[in-house]
Order: sequence, then structure tokens, then C-alpha cells
Amino acid sequence: MNTNTSTSGLFDIRNTDLGPDSSLIIARTFGLSDDRVRRISGQIESMDEAEVSRILEETRRRFAGRHRGVDRLFDERAELVSAHAPHTRSWSGDRRRVLGACFLMEYSIASAAVFNPSICPHPDQGGLAAGERRAIVSLRAVGEGHISSVLFREAILGADGAVDIAPADSPLDTGTLGGDPSTGEYEVFFDDGVPLGARTLFPVAPDEKVGLEDVRLVQFADLAESGVRAPDGIDGVASRVRYYGTVTGYDGEHIVPKMIETSDFRRFRIFPLSGAQAANKDMGLFPRKLGGRYWMVGRQDGQRMSIMHSDSIEHWETTELLREPYFDWEIMQIGGCGSPIETNDGWLVPMHGVGPFRRYSIGFYLLDLDDPARVRAVSRRPAIEPADDERDGYVPNVVYTCGAMPHGERLIMPYAVNDTAIHVAVGETAGVIESLVEV
Repeated sequence: MNTNTSTSGLFDIRNTDLGPDSSLIIARTFGLSDDRVRRISGQIESMDEAEVSRILEETRRRFAGRHRGVDRLFDERAELVSAHAPHTRSWSGDRRRVLGACFLMEYSIASAAVFNPSICPHPDQGGLAAGERRAIVSLRAVGEGHISSVLFREAILGADGAVDIAPADSPLDTGTLGGDPSTGEYEVFFDDGVPLGARTLFPVAPDEKVGLEDVRLVQFADLAESGVRAPDGIDGVASRVRYYGTVTGYDGEHIVPKMIETSDFRRFRIFPLSGAQAANKDMGLFPRKLGGRYWMVGRQDGQRMSIMHSDSIEHWETTELLREPYFDWEIMQIGGCGSPIETNDGWLVPMHGVGPFRRYSIGFYLLDLDDPARVRAVSRRPAIEPADDERDGYVPNVVYTCGAMPHGERLIMPYAVNDTAIHVAVGETAGVIESLVEV
């Protein structure tokens, strides 16, 4: 049974197995304070080597099968603890590992919800059958305390419109940090042996301590300005293609617009956006420069859609109003649902509208190809909306996506149902455009 239906008839809705999963765990810091470090380091310092070895071997036995490289985790945490107790840096390796293990805990990152997916072409398109395409799906995972992390899945898009999303690779891995997260900008590195489905971006900077929310991935082509749209196979031009993902950092009180940048989904750079217009949420980056500038759709005031452009991917000062809420299904507020998709008819923008009783639905805009600040057509009615008889979940009455991608003549759009599970909408791009009404 489909949990949600497309009332417009534009899409075929496919169920997936993606939903809350308490088996997806990572190791994170636990109990780090000066007082506790002094007490525990004192106890460990008084142990003889035999006791240290016994505790370390028992801890390895219990957790080595649930985490990648537990000794690495112990060492990394011991180094963090040493900032509070510098004398522990002179300890033996095993003693330091016991110290590190004491300040770790398991965290189930997707026990509460998995939702708000985005999708983009995979950097590797090799080894596929005719008509197939490989994609990367990002997911927002939420665990205890409503902390949001980013997960990735590989998907194969079939020539017949089938969508096969791979399961998670366990154990998960949160990579190795580079830079100084306290500045809000840092990097995350994953070893080549860590598969895509295990790579996890867990919030580490102060401005994202409650989460990295709603990544909107886009494959970005640095093409010479020629007025010619990027070819469908541009993902094969690795030296000229990068991936960006707008993302929201949240510290429990304030939201911080940020960007994720990568070329291979193994090394990620995460940095905050600056400028007067780097505000609020729902930003979606265009897949290439226009007129030598970066462009984004967004929502600066919490209610209306805007469009921005900048010479810098990091700094945004210029914006203009794109559209205000108008129809009943979007009367409360409107916002972007991912990056604009380039078609021969214009830029197709997935968007959401919020109606009475905070009911979220999905629609589309069509922007002019040469003047993207001009809205040519819009969805008069939602393309996808919550079904009246099946709308319960972690957050009721919500369907939401963070992006779609073309595949041949089709549009592939994974979306969240009530912030609880993921489905995939598959429709004809031309049919979606034809359904829009001119404005």
C-alpha cells in the first residue's frame, strides 16, 4: 500500500524500506568534564598493566564488531581527553585506549526518524546496463534528542523507471576530522575502504550541535559560459564537476545556513554561508553558473520564495522576491525543495507549500531559462500531498523532498512521508511541466 498518493496523477509512487532504524549506531563523546576526567584518569593511572589489558580486551570484544576500528576510536577520544589531563599523553597505548573508551557512548542516529531525502548523479557511472544511471541519495536521520545527521545511499535508476536504493553498510563510520570545527568550518575524510552507505556526517561544530538538517545535493558543472545547458552525461567530466549541498546547522536556538562541498563523497568540506541574504532555510543552488555568477533559490523571511546570485559560493548579499504564497494549499508559507532542474522549457524547481493546520505538500515552479528571476508557471494544486487516511508519523501531515533529478524523460524524486519513511515519486518531466499554470 502506498502511504501517500499523488492526487494530481503525475507520479507513480514507489515504497522503499527506508525508515527509522535503531541498528544504525555511531560512537560519540560521553561525559567529558574536568571533574570526571580527573577522577577516571586517577583510577586508570592506579591500575596495573594486567588490569588495563583485561579491561581493554573486554571492551574490544564487546564493541569491535559494532564499529569500524575501535582502537582508532579509543585513540581519538583519548587525545580529546588529554586536553583536560595533559599528563595522560605519556601513558602507554593500552592505558590511553582504556581512558578513551571510558568517554565514548553508542548513539543510535536513526532511531526516531529518517526523512527529507535529496538525490544527485553518482560520480561513478561505470558498470551499468544500457539505460541505467547510478545516483546518490542523502537522508536526514534523527535519533535521541532530535539530533540530525546525514546518511548516504547508492541508488540504481533503471531504464524502465525502477529505483533500487541500497541498504546501509554497517558498521557506520563518521570519518576523520580536519580543520577546527569550533570555527564552523571543517573537513571530514573517509578511508577508501569505507563504503558510501556507511559514511555518516555527524554534527560536530558548535553552530550545529543539534544537527545538520535537510541537505539539498546538486551536481555542479563548472562549464565555460556558452549559453548551452550541461549535457546529461556531464557527471563523466570529473575534473569539471563538483557536488554541493546546502544544509542547515542548528544549535538549539539559531539556524545557520551552511554548505557541503565534495568531489568524490569521500572528502567533505563543510562551511557556513555569509552575507545579509544567507538567512533562513530552503536554499537550493542552481547546477551551474549563470552570467558568471552562482544562483540560488531560497526563503529569507520564512514565508516567501526569493532568488539570490553571487560572485562567491560562500557570500550572499543580493536577493529579489520570486513569489509570495497565493493558493490555499500554500497559504501559510512556501519554500524550496531542492535545486532547480534545467530543462528545455525552463528551470523546474521543486517547492513546498504549507496550508491550514501546518499541512505540507509538494509542487513545482517553472522559471525562465534565461531570466531565472521570472516565474513562468506554478502548480495550482499540489503534485503530492498527504493522504487523508494515512498521515500519521513522527511529524503528521507532511510530505517533503530536498531534491529531484532527471533520468531520461523521467523525473525521479524521493520524498519523506510524515518525517517517518521515504518513498520515491517517478513521473514524466514533460507531464509535470504541462500541469503547471502560467502566471
